[in-house]
Amino acid sequence: QTKISRRHARIWRDGSDFMVEDLGSSNGTVLLAAAADTIRLQPHQPHVLASGDRLRLGDTTLHFVFG
Repeated sequence: QTKISRRHARIWRDGSDFMVEDLGSSNGTVLLAAAADTIRLQPHQPHVLASGDRLRLGDTTLHFVFG
């Protein structure tokens, strides 16, 4: 996928929360939240993920499910 860089974004667990952060990618990271509007993540500003959220990186969409 040419629109996704090697260090595009990161997902990690922080206690009971899962977090996502855009790492300053050229094409950005978009959060398609399960219970809200579409959010274009600001670089280096972590955001809490909820089960059912989708992340769009370039032309690829990841469905985040836990629980």
